[in-house]
Amino acid sequence: MSASAGDGTGPGDGTGPGDGTGPGDGTGPGDGTGARAAARPVACATLDVPRDHPAFAGHFPAFPVLPGASLLDQALEIICRERGIDVTCWQISSAKFLGAVRPGERLTVEHEAARDDAVRFTVRCGDRVVAIGSLSAP
Repeated sequence: MSASAGDGTGPGDGTGPGDGTGPGDGTGPGDGTGARAAARPVACATLDVPRDHPAFAGHFPAFPVLPGASLLDQALEIICRERGIDVTCWQISSAKFLGAVRPGERLTVEHEAARDDAVRFTVRCGDRVVAIGSLSAP
């Protein structure tokens, strides 16, 4: 699956403001392993689901649906890359799958750092919310 940044805060390569690399910004050590996410406003990235994704073959052949685990994995990859955090230092506090993701759909992954040191995310397919969740520092 391919993803692209679209949060309007910079080039989308993690070098823009709020990426946790500057001193004294209150977002942790800036090395990606800190217990806090980079304090950035809501960020957004698109995710294109390939029609030939291997998970569709067995899930379900007559009505292919992207498994929730695959969707969550892709969302976490985007969040970690854009926030400069190491997913192994975080826990999935909640995850709800609210709609089916079909082959060839374009998704939007929105994520924001909350005041309680959590990262909240929403995955949309057009106007439909297909997943929501949050990450928390252990």
